[in-house]
Amino acid sequence: MCINNFCMELNIISYDRFFDGEEEIVLRLMKDFNFLFHLRKPNSTLENCKSFMQKIPSNMHKRIILHNHYHLISQFDFKGLHYSTQVRRNIPVISDYTSTSCHSVDELTKLDGIFSQMFISPVFESISKPGYASSFNLTTLNTFLLKARKSKIIALGGINPENIKQIKNSSFDGLAVLGSIWGNNPSSQEMMYNNVKQVIKSIEL
Repeated sequence: MCINNFCMELNIISYDRFFDGEEEIVLRLMKDFNFLFHLRKPNSTLENCKSFMQKIPSNMHKRIILHNHYHLISQFDFKGLHYSTQVRRNIPVISDYTSTSCHSVDELTKLDGIFSQMFISPVFESISKPGYASSFNLTTLNTFLLKARKSKIIALGGINPENIKQIKNSSFDGLAVLGSIWGNNPSSQEMMYNNVKQVIKSIEL
């Protein structure tokens, strides 16, 4: 997403469980806004993930990054795969576009160039995991971000429309949101749609 030569990639991470009407709201959001969608359902079945993907038009699959049930990449044209800290120790499937999670600058340094993009979290206190506080100082973290590197660095954790300006003032390549979109109990499609609108409005300001 580029505005006046400022580019900030938006990643939206799915709610961790499937919910009624999820395909409809995700499809509506993907039609109206530009972002990468992370299909992250850690306790889902293979069939549930497959069923979800079958309801998303194939021309949108290239905007989806898969977090589990990696072998579905042979059936759907995903953008790429995301590997958690535990999974990347023994990566089962390789993709041209790869994503991973990091929780320290040391991890970012060691993995730079190995993955296409790396999440660093939590940059603020997590919304989806109450009590999961940030241990980062954005000024110190920005010192690392300003150095030459090969991987995109994506800010994650506690990001909402009120603090996005702090992310924009740093040198992140993008941001990822989860709790500020779905809340703790996804129910109202209009609420979720408006949450995304507010995030994008804050990026564009």
